Amino acid sequence: MTIIPVNSKLLVQPEKKQDISPGGIILIESDEYRPSVGYVIESACEIFKKGQHIMFDKYAGTRLIIDNEEYIILNPEDVFAIIP
Repeated sequence: MTIIPVNSKLLVQPEKKQDISPGGIILIESDEYRPSVGYVIESACEIFKKGQHIMFDKYAGTRLIIDNEEYIILNPEDVFAIIP
């Protein structure tokens, strides 16, 4: 299924969280605020390009599950930064 965002929205695929560190330590997700990161899959906004790595609020947007993959539809103002 193909999703094309409209009205200046972004379709983002969040990065998968790692449960084990490279040293073999099991990581436990804390309840502290932590922004999320992901990749722009499609963009109806001129500021963001397909493939850009971005940081956004973890509670922002609308979450979708398509073909067992998680996606988020975001407003451009929910993006904090572009990660080089």
